[in-house]
Amino acid sequence: MKIQKLAARTGVSKSTIHYYIEKGLLPRPKKANRTIAYYDESYIDRIRLIRGFQERAFLPLSRIKQLLKTVPDNGMLENILVISAQYTGWVTDAAPAGPMYEAEAIRSFGISRRTLARLERLGVISPEVNRGRRVYQPEDVEILKVLVRMSERGFTPKQGWPTEALSIYVNAAQQLAEKEVAQLFNRMREGLDPKDAQSLFNETGEDVLLNLFLWMRRKAMRKEFGKRVRKLKKRT
Repeated sequence: MKIQKLAARTGVSKSTIHYYIEKGLLPRPKKANRTIAYYDESYIDRIRLIRGFQERAFLPLSRIKQLLKTVPDNGMLENILVISAQYTGWVTDAAPAGPMYEAEAIRSFGISRRTLARLERLGVISPEVNRGRRVYQPEDVEILKVLVRMSERGFTPKQGWPTEALSIYVNAAQQLAEKEVAQLFNRMREGLDPKDAQSLFNETGEDVLLNLFLWMRRKAMRKEFGKRVRKLKKRT
């Protein structure tokens, strides 16, 4: 089909299709001559996936491009889209309705710009830039709220809890997320319906996982304290 028909069937403009090709989201079409190119049915599925990731999962084109390169199977991409859209919906429900600009965060939480910069360097928060203004998405806003509560309860450098200690949780969360997502994708390859995974991303599912992690952490902490005490006794 020619580009006019492709545009009509997908609901996107010709300029958008050209842009997707230019950015590597779509392969270059077969050329009949210098001015005419033909597109097969695969372009329809691919464009619908791109639009789905943009409009339902709110992913930027750079991340969509990476997905398209690493996951060539359209069926798997459809499953990823379903889960991504569900996760996005859960975050919207669980977190504040809107983002928060840096100046508002400073006023609301009483955190200095210098401290925010340190938290960003540690990977604790990841602000985006919107028209020259730094903005925090809902997850970062919730993290800042927790950090304020931690400070109020004594988790401060004076009490032996430096800001840099948060890197422990950044690394642990990253490793946990990588393993959980890898496990989920393996199950999807084995035939798991992505709709069945929805409970893993809702509030109830996360509460169960958080409780599991809390008790496993307490158990590990008790064992580690005991180990350190025994070492100290041996030295004395």
